[in-house]
Amino acid sequence: MSRYSNGQHSYCVILAGGDGKRLRSLTQCVSADERPKQFCPFLGGRTPLGVTRRRAARSFDPERTLFVVTRPHERYYADELADVRPQQVLIQPDNRGTAPAILLSLLHLNQLDPEASVAFLPSDHHYSDEGGFLDGVRRAFEATKWRTQPAILLGASPTHPEVGYG
Repeated sequence: MSRYSNGQHSYCVILAGGDGKRLRSLTQCVSADERPKQFCPFLGGRTPLGVTRRRAARSFDPERTLFVVTRPHERYYADELADVRPQQVLIQPDNRGTAPAILLSLLHLNQLDPEASVAFLPSDHHYSDEGGFLDGVRRAFEATKWRTQPAILLGASPTHPEVGYG
């Protein structure tokens, strides 16, 4: 898949600040510590953050990818993001939820590029059809060229109710 046609103003923000409490017992079995799931090497040593980063690189310039993390998790992401420029890593003092992480990155992007279009990718999602997902993101970016919608929300049709998420 090629980069988005408005690539000079297309950005990706990978949200990686969650505490991973719901899966803590699983991550402790895998990593023997308290790390959140996005930093846990579930798949052959690959973390969900690393998989999301590779997914984003298929469509976004890595120089236009930002990461929102929290300071208490630094020991878990420091090595994985060691090759990322410091200005691409937005560090929150602690986890206050998704909305503050999105706001932080939007404020940063507004200073960096007021014409930016941005996709937010959670760092802990799995897609069995990555190409289909990225095609949906591509089509959303194409729609932003016309600026008729201030926001586009992509979602997936559920296959069954998930009652364990609260």
